[in-house]
Amino acid sequence: MEHTWDILTYLIDGCAISIFLFLIAAVFIPALKNVRSTYLRIANTTFSILGLIALGISIVLYSMIAIDLRDNELLGFLSHRAKFILAGLLLLGIVPIMALFGKRVTQTGFTCLLLIVVIIITHIDATSQWLTNLTGFYSFPGGHLYEAPIVKWYRLLIALLFFVICYWFTRRKISRA
Repeated sequence: MEHTWDILTYLIDGCAISIFLFLIAAVFIPALKNVRSTYLRIANTTFSILGLIALGISIVLYSMIAIDLRDNELLGFLSHRAKFILAGLLLLGIVPIMALFGKRVTQTGFTCLLLIVVIIITHIDATSQWLTNLTGFYSFPGGHLYEAPIVKWYRLLIALLFFVICYWFTRRKISRA
C-alpha cells in the first residue's frame, strides 16, 4: 500500500506542476491562451478524479486508525487526531466533486483552489502537523509522524507527460469542433 500511495503522490504532484505551469504559460503564449478553457476542462477533470482517489484511500486509512486505536489508552491521541483529519478530508472533498460538475471548472481561480485542495488532501499529515505547529496546540506526544515520499525526477516526467496528454486531447477536441 505504501508504494501505491507514493505513486499516487507522484502522479498528483506531477499533475499539479503541469497545470500550474500551463496557467503561467497561458498568460504569455497566445496559442495556449486560445485553448485554455478546453485544456482546463480536461486537466481539471483528470486532476479531480486523482484527488478523489487519494481522498478515498485517505478516508479508509484514517477510519481504520480511528477505529483500531480507539480502545488503546496509550495511542488514543492518534485516534483523536485521525477523527479531526477525517472531518477535514470530508470538507475538502467537496471541491474535487464540484470540479466534475458545472462550468466553473474552466475558471482560473477555481483551478488554483482545486490545486491547493488536492495537494492538501494528498499531504494531509504534513498539513495537519504544520497547522498544529502554527497554532501552538501540541496535540500528540510523538515526534513527526509524516514521512514524505523521496523527491525524485519522476514528478517532472509525470508533469511533462500529463501536459502532453491533456494538450493532445485538447487539440483533438478543438480540431473536431
